Amino acid sequence: MIPELSNFEIYHNIYWKNERSSIVTLIHWDDNFDKDIVEWVKQVTKEKQNNLYIKYYRLYSFCYYPTLFTNEFPNFNYIHRPELLFLKSQNFIDFNNLPKLRKVILEKPFCFLNNRPTKQRKELFYFFKDNQLLDLSYASYNNNSQRGFIEDEIEQPYKNFQENKVHVDISPSVGNFYPVQDFLFDVCAETYSAENYIGLTEKSIKPFLWGHIPLIYGPGGTYKYLKDLGFDVFDNIVDTSFDNESNHDCRMWRFQQEVLRLSKISLTDYDIVQLESRFYTNRNVYLKNVQRSLNTLNWIEQETNFLINNREQYLGF
Repeated sequence: MIPELSNFEIYHNIYWKNERSSIVTLIHWDDNFDKDIVEWVKQVTKEKQNNLYIKYYRLYSFCYYPTLFTNEFPNFNYIHRPELLFLKSQNFIDFNNLPKLRKVILEKPFCFLNNRPTKQRKELFYFFKDNQLLDLSYASYNNNSQRGFIEDEIEQPYKNFQENKVHVDISPSVGNFYPVQDFLFDVCAETYSAENYIGLTEKSIKPFLWGHIPLIYGPGGTYKYLKDLGFDVFDNIVDTSFDNESNHDCRMWRFQQEVLRLSKISLTDYDIVQLESRFYTNRNVYLKNVQRSLNTLNWIEQETNFLINNREQYLGF
């Protein structure tokens, strides 16, 4: 658990703080976007007989619940803060003791790592194979169906580089680091890539921390969201116009065409010194977002205490 959350009790994957004053602050930072928080709120309000004031902070998740803004929940206040720190894999990172960014050395254009099989990853893998892009990549497809579907596996697991350990799920090494380093583009088919909401995981975030250019196949608007967070998405190098496509099939096709275009550019055409500077800037942006996340926790704590100290205004007694 992130230490700053230690003052909050866990409640159905929600952290909440109850000062026995009928004021409850809930902090949701679970990365399962499909869970219906409406039922959770109903349960809490029923247990407390509606004699409470709820402030619900949705950290990182992107679902929108219009039901919660109706008169059925008059004391409910929904606040969304898309904070990067609350990605579960970030627990593995010591942000105060990060190693220096490596010197940029480029041997291959792409890194294309796939652990859990999905429909979109399988489609991209065969696109790479059919277009002879696997040889230009550090590529893997582990067929780990522990959290995937058998129909999304390929015929045989694939890996074209040496690795000391085969990972079966997120761990400190697979969640934040790379088994190889000397590539430019990290090709990622996000876990949530065909949904109508943006759901970033460590796969599309870690390039900013470790010095690579992300090539993300995700929901439309993903790159805009990252730019809004302050990241340099290298859109003078990558044509990110596929990000504007709302149709998933069209977005996939345009994404593939961009990968093909980038595969034809010589690695010697890139300005290494400029890349190193931009990678360094992105890491600083990442750390600023982490600090903003910690500041958000402080803000929530202060806001909760303010509500408690002024309960007459909020609860009518």
